[in-house]
Amino acid sequence: MPYDPEKFLDRGPWAVGVRTIQLEDRPFEVWYPIEPDVIAGKPSEVFDSINVISEVVRPFIPGDLGGEVDTNSYRDAAPANKGGPFPVAAYSHGSPGYRQAATFLTSHLASHGVITFAVEHLGRSLTTLLTPLAGSDNSEGDAADLFEALEIIGEDSELGPITDASKIAIIGHSAGTRTAALATADDRVAGVALLAGGFQALAVDRPALLVVFENDSIVEPSISWELHESIDNSVFINIAETGHATALDACPLIQERGGLTELRDALGDSTVRAGEDGCLPDDADARAVHDLLRVYLTGFTYEVLGLPTGTFRMTAELADLIPDVELRGYNEPPSKPVEPTEIPETSVGSLIEIEEIDVGEIGVGFRVIYESESIFGEPIEVSGLVLAPDLNAKKSRPVLSVTNGTPGLADQCAPSRQEPLPNLSLIQPFIEAGWVVVASDFEGLGTDGIHHYIVGESEARGIFDIVRAAKNIDGINADGPLVVWGHSQGGHAALHASQRWLDLAPELNLVGVAAGAPPSQFPLLKSFLQSGPFQGYLVMVGASFSSAYPELDYESLVKPEYLPLLEELEKGCMGHIFEVFNPIPYEEFLTVDDIFSLPDWNARLTENDTNQRKLQVPTVILHATDDEQIPFIASQLLLGQLCAFADSAPIELREYPGVNHGASVIAYWDDLISWSDERINGAPANDQCN
Repeated sequence: MPYDPEKFLDRGPWAVGVRTIQLEDRPFEVWYPIEPDVIAGKPSEVFDSINVISEVVRPFIPGDLGGEVDTNSYRDAAPANKGGPFPVAAYSHGSPGYRQAATFLTSHLASHGVITFAVEHLGRSLTTLLTPLAGSDNSEGDAADLFEALEIIGEDSELGPITDASKIAIIGHSAGTRTAALATADDRVAGVALLAGGFQALAVDRPALLVVFENDSIVEPSISWELHESIDNSVFINIAETGHATALDACPLIQERGGLTELRDALGDSTVRAGEDGCLPDDADARAVHDLLRVYLTGFTYEVLGLPTGTFRMTAELADLIPDVELRGYNEPPSKPVEPTEIPETSVGSLIEIEEIDVGEIGVGFRVIYESESIFGEPIEVSGLVLAPDLNAKKSRPVLSVTNGTPGLADQCAPSRQEPLPNLSLIQPFIEAGWVVVASDFEGLGTDGIHHYIVGESEARGIFDIVRAAKNIDGINADGPLVVWGHSQGGHAALHASQRWLDLAPELNLVGVAAGAPPSQFPLLKSFLQSGPFQGYLVMVGASFSSAYPELDYESLVKPEYLPLLEELEKGCMGHIFEVFNPIPYEEFLTVDDIFSLPDWNARLTENDTNQRKLQVPTVILHATDDEQIPFIASQLLLGQLCAFADSAPIELREYPGVNHGASVIAYWDDLISWSDERINGAPANDQCN
């Protein structure tokens, strides 16, 4: 019978069965037509997404975050024995995701006579998140899994006789679009629908439907537009006021509860950003968007599989069927992102003072004060160190910009003021190999003002501006490729350098960033540190942010009896700070239960987390599994968050079992030297996101 758009909006003539089948080491789900009369009096399956979240992650999820969805399908019901054979479609989920992520679509297609299946891609599954299986898949393997599942369906005693496996339509979301695109190499693929992706060219030109979501903060819509222009037969749809997660079952539930509030309180805004992108109350009604997607995707599937479509035509006017949704464009390019403004030339990096210091036989060393800029563009003076093999360089030397761990807030704690200088034996192999090594003390540490501790932009400016200062020392020739390394606070600074390079110092040849035990997941980290042996870090952050940002007043949050203690922050280094502040129960120190509940503080803390921006240069995270100061799970979460950004530079996480926060530096040092050599020599960097 012919179908018009209204028919595609409604459920089809079939009831839907669902069953789970095993594909070697992973399951896949199949939705298929069943006779409507066999479900009389039987309950449809209700799926709860909480059941697929990795057990490793569950301890960090408080409250009832279950998301129950009526899938309108019936578990293990007998397939229809007439009306077939039925054509096939496959759904490939995103990362992190799961095979039942879009039953609003997979069950709907089956009701219209299209057997639809979805394989659990273990490498990007919520079920295996933060386990050894995470990241284990690859797109080519995921595509192969689709066809293995198709073969298994064709051999099934009940489903095989009603399945037409001669051609297939594939629908992918986010990372699943890469799987769908690569699957076009198989002649059975009649067409692909790509939702919120488009970063993988089709292996073979096939009819394609590309759907983007206007406000997608994970994958830039223009990426899909570029792919659309390269395909002979494709349609491009941009849905207004939507985001990356709009095309998922969970989106309407998130929207109705006002966002993932409980999860945000536990892990921070950035951790849940991808999960609720496009699913907040101010976004388009997600249920209405699902209606629109059902119309377009069912119609497209019918078209490419050669099923009767009657009066159906793919047009922009189809959106008029759903009054609560509008298209931002139909076969029109999305709005281009605003280009960053050019950075004006400044005198940053100019040497103000230079003093030669004794570094023994390893080379020459200088204690310098150089000109830099605050985060508000004001000129400031910053101190630091510059070391080199000699002053007789005949050609450009590579540069290692070292970012120190937390020394304290007092000026006397500045690394350049220490006698003897810290870490000389560690960095000696770099000097002997012909590198220049520089190390900024950072703003306010050793010079005027309060040290801007964990203020990412300030740290990144310190990292880059001391390289500029080193270039002004005759005979050092610090003009070669630049690698940045830091541990602990320095790891935080290093990641901000990786994320802000093109904004702050595009003329420097930054080729790699290594971050040891970088602080991230600030709400989680606060819970981990408070009332423990490292609680003093939290007080330092509060005082630092209060100094850095005019709208923040830390003293107003500290109970009056403890206010005099804040003066102790500049009287000693870390040991002194721990002695003063660790014994105080944290809940008694502040007047608020949770500083993240204060909008101004939450905004600044979130801004300075290390998971807010994509990486601009190859990066490696080096972290010990027994770290007692920055828990290893923070870097595991961070890896997934950074991989979620479109066009992010390669990143990998290397773990070091059995050692703690401080000892991990020695454990990973040989790896750091080898990795740094690979970067300056132009070797391709490993990317665990692929």
